[in-house]
Amino acid sequence: MTQDIYLTGITTTGTPHIGNYVGAIRPGIEASKDLATKHFYFLADYHSLAKNEDPDKISRSTLEIAAAWLALGLDTSHACFYRQSDIPEILELTWILHGMTAKGLMNRAHSYKAAVQANEEAGEDPDYGITMGLFSYPVLMAADILMFNAEKTFETIRAAMPAEEAARWYGKAPPDLSLMARAKGADYVYNFLKGFYVAPESPTGVDNLVLAGTSMPHVLWELQGYQSAHFDHHENADGSVTTTFAGFEQLAEGSMDAEQFDDFVRDTVNFLAYISEPIRSERRTIGVWVLMFLIFFLILVVQLKKQIWKDVS
Repeated sequence: MTQDIYLTGITTTGTPHIGNYVGAIRPGIEASKDLATKHFYFLADYHSLAKNEDPDKISRSTLEIAAAWLALGLDTSHACFYRQSDIPEILELTWILHGMTAKGLMNRAHSYKAAVQANEEAGEDPDYGITMGLFSYPVLMAADILMFNAEKTFETIRAAMPAEEAARWYGKAPPDLSLMARAKGADYVYNFLKGFYVAPESPTGVDNLVLAGTSMPHVLWELQGYQSAHFDHHENADGSVTTTFAGFEQLAEGSMDAEQFDDFVRDTVNFLAYISEPIRSERRTIGVWVLMFLIFFLILVVQLKKQIWKDVS
């Protein structure tokens, strides 16, 4: 059985902050305690060249981030801690990967698309100020992972639609559905994902039955297709009008039928509910043990009280 490999790194573009600690350092140090796994932690100074061209700042950031890892408890006797530029094979592998990576694939990288969008809105040439370091950033990331055949890479999950770009495109960034699953429950997100309907007056062309006026586009339209919503209007005795939802009507078929789409959404929501709080099952188990301990302790205290006060009239 092959040994699992854990890999994570921090870009040396500035002083380490709380986001580095919460997102990489703390979980990385906790993971390093697993002696059954090989661990690699690196200072991503090659990556920093895409954002910072000041060698003094990169050098200072490298020292500060290294000091943060060590001060917070990284045990280098159980982990390989290195600077990216000290491994020349990483750049060799990067060049090999460049030779077999399609440019069209790189054109779809979200960081490149965001930079092009910003240039176009500013009236500049689409590629103005975009370096090859930014354009080929994902290739270097792939080389970092493949260099040590990493299986447990710890990279912060990046949204395919950055919040700033989403706000420009839709007026407001779409919600983080994993947070919604935790805050409002899986049923809410399930009904939300199935509740999109055509609304020509909306900036995105759709509205939602659960969250009216949502800025989130219907990202699953290719699977579900498009549907319209029908509402019944009832006039009350006091002159007010009550509107009730009457049902959906399918306008265009998607790649899935209704049953398949329902199963897909249910699986997706269950996954979102899990990643919103992965330790939920562990927390519940601990909670049961805590309650059992408290009940046992209560019984013990009651019996001790009876024993102590039995001779007191």
